Amino acid sequence: MNCSVVRNAICIVGLSTSLSLMYGAELKGMIAIPEATYTFRNGDAKQTVHVTKFLIDKYEVTWGDFQRFMTATSYKTSAQQHNEATNFKEVNSKGPGFPVGFVSWDDANNFCRWKGKRLPTPQEWQLAALGTDGRLWPWGAWKRNAANIDTNSPAEGGHFPQDRSPYGVMDMGGNLLEWTTQGSMGGSYVTDWQNPTTLLTNLDDWVSNTGFRCACDAKR
Repeated sequence: MNCSVVRNAICIVGLSTSLSLMYGAELKGMIAIPEATYTFRNGDAKQTVHVTKFLIDKYEVTWGDFQRFMTATSYKTSAQQHNEATNFKEVNSKGPGFPVGFVSWDDANNFCRWKGKRLPTPQEWQLAALGTDGRLWPWGAWKRNAANIDTNSPAEGGHFPQDRSPYGVMDMGGNLLEWTTQGSMGGSYVTDWQNPTTLLTNLDDWVSNTGFRCACDAKR
């Protein structure tokens, strides 16, 4: 039996099947993001990038979904492996419909691979969040209370309906920071200074307000 080896030593079966054979138009719960060339922003730095068509989860991965992954694979999170199981349990005590938090890059990567998906690149993530017109927030100009920012509590997916990207992806302006292949991005319920144009290269860290969503390649 062939399986892929990932950073946290979990063996995930079935990845030899091409993602392109898994769906026709969209995978359930995902949104197709069209091919685009746009200006990727990271703080004051700007770069013209080209992104091919891909799919991304409409909502952040929930605690309920992550629990099913842990049960199916006997997975131990980075927090659990570093004697922080109590903190992990407390952060995720609000219910199965809330986004999972206190997860590491390894945790997020392993979950996405288990689902036959992957983490989005920063360029894919920002495109899905902001589109191509140069806006700073998914809904457009800054508007207080449009997203779950600086509230000190996570919210269930879609609770802030204005936090909707031009493509219909939810909660990318607030709620939890989200892992990408190179770090975390987005707004946060903990602070008011993080936003979708800032990439935090904190790959070896995990905090309560960091979650994720998955992406996958689109069939050409």
